[in-house]
Amino acid sequence: MDSNGYWFTRNTKWGASIGWFQIRSLKNPEQFPAANGDRLRVADKLRDPLYNAKVAYLISVGGTDFTKWTVFREKTYEKFLDQDYQLKTGHARADDWDV
Repeated sequence: MDSNGYWFTRNTKWGASIGWFQIRSLKNPEQFPAANGDRLRVADKLRDPLYNAKVAYLISVGGTDFTKWTVFREKTYEKFLDQDYQLKTGHARADDWDV
């Protein structure tokens, strides 16, 4: 993605990652199978923290498989394990995205 969010406008499948659990939204979730949870990836609904958590739980197979998250697969989260943090929502440039 370039600095202007160009990738989001050109990509026809995926939308932004939303919420505390950074669930990747789908631009047209109704076009995907219900069995794997893709129909739950509705951008407007993912903005609700409880809904976001429930979808993360389903996608992670009840909290047992986090391989769908790049930060888990690539272990990029590990550098933050010993740090204090404040949970923040949103992205500084989220208003620039057509979600």
